Amino acid sequence: MIFLEGKEVEVIDIHVHPPDTLMDPAPPGFNSVEGELLARMDEAGVDKVALLAFDVDKNDVAANQDLFYRPVRYIRNLGGGTFGSILIEIMSWFDRVNRSEDDIYKYVEKDPKRIIGFGSINPKRPDNEIREKMKKMKKYGFKGIKLIPTFQFCNPCDERLNPVYEYAQKENLVILTHTGCDPGLWEYPDFCEDAKPTHLASVAERYPRLNIVGAHLGSYSAENPGIWFEEMMQVVEQYDNIYTDTSAVDPELVRRAVDRVGSEKILFGSDYPVVLTYCDRKVGMLLNLGNILNLDMSTEDKINILGKNAKKILKL
Repeated sequence: MIFLEGKEVEVIDIHVHPPDTLMDPAPPGFNSVEGELLARMDEAGVDKVALLAFDVDKNDVAANQDLFYRPVRYIRNLGGGTFGSILIEIMSWFDRVNRSEDDIYKYVEKDPKRIIGFGSINPKRPDNEIREKMKKMKKYGFKGIKLIPTFQFCNPCDERLNPVYEYAQKENLVILTHTGCDPGLWEYPDFCEDAKPTHLASVAERYPRLNIVGAHLGSYSAENPGIWFEEMMQVVEQYDNIYTDTSAVDPELVRRAVDRVGSEKILFGSDYPVVLTYCDRKVGMLLNLGNILNLDMSTEDKINILGKNAKKILKL
């Protein structure tokens, strides 16, 4: 809890990954990674977090390896090694970041009042696995589903996602989907164009009661920061059920977004702990909250962004 002009303000971080996403154990001074997350929340004044599962599959890399022949410059930028060794390294990385619903629930169990679980569904999974994931999300009381079109090699309009959207709309779950590019090779158009915010428009039309959050203001990119900011603003303006979050972007873009679409469709997100430029594991949540607090905007706008909007769409 923080105070703004004497008012208690509940802070909800809509975009958080487990601190062990990169397989690092809790640092000295913490008895567990779950305890570390809660301590970082306390340090920052964050009341609740949406903790995201991450369903990616190294087999998708192998299945799409023809794509990897094209972005030669980006592959070179990844460092030394042969083409084959780079693919193997990427596949290994997919294994390391994958997080299941069971993994997320271990955190939720630690403090179910403060940690809100989100599942993740890769639409390339067999139907029985997808149904099992849906059952687990309901059993665990999760509030949303994380999609990542870049690493799942799947456009949000793909018909294989229709059962996921139907389920989410029926169960009042939020869809949080990555928009913008991703690091390294995923700056290349063939790897990031599925994450354009404009793809969310048809989903919003087909599922009008489904709340969709396009992460990162459509702007996630090291090479072209703010890459699809305008597109994100357009769909947020056009569709009542499309929102966006502030994770891993320059705070100046947040101010511009408020000027453009108002504060009622923007949610605070830190992307803790995985984006080193914007959010590191030690102080990133605190710094990201400070970025919002320091923006030149009204107290009402800050209250909306920091928790009020998330509370509404998560039905807390």
